[in-house]
Amino acid sequence: MTAPHVFVIAEAGVNHDGSMHKAMALCDMARDAGADIIKFQTFHPDRLLRPGNPDLAKAWKLCLSRPDTATVAAYCRN
Repeated sequence: MTAPHVFVIAEAGVNHDGSMHKAMALCDMARDAGADIIKFQTFHPDRLLRPGNPDLAKAWKLCLSRPDTATVAAYCRN
């Protein structure tokens, strides 16, 4: 009997700092480390923080745009 495959998930979170190129580099590192999947956190700062919150600008810097997210996802699939 063959043991079932265990999927290894790399947690990238927001360590890309809003950079599509860093996100792609994280994908490469996860693949090189043997991960099957990489997980990023996506969020919309305006839905999490109130206007005027001093952390709002910082939160926006941690986000990838939707087009960049789609580009990174396509990159990871290839």
